[in-house]
Amino acid sequence: MTFQDSGGDRLGALVDGDTVVVDLAAAGPNRPAFASMQALIDAGEPGLAEARKLVADHPEHTRRPAGSVTWRSPLPRPVRLRDCGLFIEHLGPTGKSMAKRQAAAADDPEAELARLLATGRFDVPKLVTERVLYYGADHLSVSGPDEVINCPSYSALLDYELEWAAVVGRTGRDIAPDDAHSYIFGYTIFNDWTARDTQALIGFFNLDRDQAAESFRRLAALDVDTACFGHGKPILHGAGEAMRAVSL
Repeated sequence: MTFQDSGGDRLGALVDGDTVVVDLAAAGPNRPAFASMQALIDAGEPGLAEARKLVADHPEHTRRPAGSVTWRSPLPRPVRLRDCGLFIEHLGPTGKSMAKRQAAAADDPEAELARLLATGRFDVPKLVTERVLYYGADHLSVSGPDEVINCPSYSALLDYELEWAAVVGRTGRDIAPDDAHSYIFGYTIFNDWTARDTQALIGFFNLDRDQAAESFRRLAALDVDTACFGHGKPILHGAGEAMRAVSL
């Protein structure tokens, strides 16, 4: 786990039924692997073995009551953060819920809901059932327990989902499913926060070209000057005009 004191973030380990935190940096001073959770991940199995040894036989002065420290996200600054759509049974109702929320502001919500659903924009794309798709989340905006979540100024409908994260511990390529566990450093709870009103504006995954073009047209109507996407370079000037051009 990662906790915070007056000196900043520190790497710790929970013991005694999660009632005590062992300060690994204090237990193993001047050891680079204990500088942070990311440093421990980068140290690989030798670093983990050293951490386990210290936890099993740690000095008394490294113990702190778990309730006396500020708990941070286990990995406050991940190198990369990808959110995968794996639960098809969840995506279907989510799309319909998004359409319902968008239709609520219409003069005739039921008619507007029927119209929105008929567009197919809120359906689960077929490709989602065939491949593991993901989007790049903001790895610089990770919050820990009891931290205040600041709602973006452009959203009036912030929502969250209870998810879990697999923290990848080493690099690999074309990994067989049976070997995947050896690449995972650990697991943690991951609550994904989403601006639902903005998500409804741009659609689910934009896999269909017509749906993507329609999303660009809606964004272009905002006449924004700057736009940043999950991949590629941001548009720093004239974003509205550029999106109108590609949506023709």
